[in-house]
Amino acid sequence: MQNIPYLRDYFAAVWEYGQKWLTGSVLISAAGMMANFLSSPLPAWFWILVLSFGISIAQFKAYTSIRERVGSTAPIANLPLDGLVSRIVGSADYVATGNPAKVSDALLAIRQAAIFGQIKSWGRSGAEPASNERLLHYPLTEIGKDSWARENIDYLDFLSNRRGGLDDSKFYDLYFNQAETDVLWPTSRDRLFRF
Repeated sequence: MQNIPYLRDYFAAVWEYGQKWLTGSVLISAAGMMANFLSSPLPAWFWILVLSFGISIAQFKAYTSIRERVGSTAPIANLPLDGLVSRIVGSADYVATGNPAKVSDALLAIRQAAIFGQIKSWGRSGAEPASNERLLHYPLTEIGKDSWARENIDYLDFLSNRRGGLDDSKFYDLYFNQAETDVLWPTSRDRLFRF
């Protein structure tokens, strides 16, 4: 589950910014409440509001810090096509009852997301799909939107070779970025921890 490190980073950032904002808010609120007990004109709820504002600022700063850090990292190819399809379908048994239609829909959804630029994809160019043992000799290169607009992943070819490939562009052994695909196709467990 990839969102857990981000959750850990979020709380670390809240702590980092919280030390600055919360310390000031706590000191101001404590001084204000002490003054309130000594007949200050400002009520106690005002000082609780100041403390709440400091906590909110710390959380907002932490959130924007994490978003900038996650957004500034270049996506890497770490999820093979087979893993993405089985995640979308909910099963690795592609021929079970009801799953062939889901696999076909998943392949179409992947292609559509790649055309819109919602996910990046990589493949090995220059190798024939039959030579799977030699595929690792070819580096992964990014597949552009135009390749996805012209071609698709053939359903029957995918069933015979789960590494996948685009029809005519000679891209085989397709990979995607898991963080990007988590946004489009989160598991039900991941949805609980999304910020």
